Amino acid sequence: MYINQDEIKLTEIRFKVNEELQDVKITVKLLKRNPATNINGRVYQYLELDHRNLNENSIQEMTIGFKVDKKWVDDNFDKNKLYLNRFTDEWKKLPTKLIRETNDYYYYESETSGLSYFAISGETCEINEVRCNGSNLEQCDKGIKWNSSICEHGCNQETSRCNELTETPYEPPKNIIFKFIILGSLTVILLIIVIKRIGSTKTRKN
Repeated sequence: MYINQDEIKLTEIRFKVNEELQDVKITVKLLKRNPATNINGRVYQYLELDHRNLNENSIQEMTIGFKVDKKWVDDNFDKNKLYLNRFTDEWKKLPTKLIRETNDYYYYESETSGLSYFAISGETCEINEVRCNGSNLEQCDKGIKWNSSICEHGCNQETSRCNELTETPYEPPKNIIFKFIILGSLTVILLIIVIKRIGSTKTRKN
């Protein structure tokens, strides 16, 4: 089933069923606002796909094709971070792949197990993804922005975590240790000299 309506960015719907069906009808409707709960990412278009005489249990596989304006994508996202989302009890991101592009559009395909509400959306980053940006730690918020926090002791690029302050045992400078050795040696020598003098004095008296 091919869709040729400029305002609707779906391009086709393909499906296979495990039983014979008759008078199947699929209706595609463009929605002006979110019909359900909040969704992650920035939404390009909301859609409703309704059906008649099509039991979802009979669907073996279903593919939905759609296109997105290249300028909208290139100004906001990586072209490989565009998704088709389906709403059942919540919004769920469907497996989506980029299949081709023209001068004006990127074309995608997504796999779904049924029809309901759909949303074409883009993400700047993966939900809860973390990264280091200099000495700051950043976390992805709702797929569209990075929240930043300052790491007092720097950010570890390998673990994407703030460094913790670790206490290291105090080591006195080597020159101080050398001075203590010399001072100790001189003290021992002085003691030896004093002991010898005391011994000599006692010998003379005797």
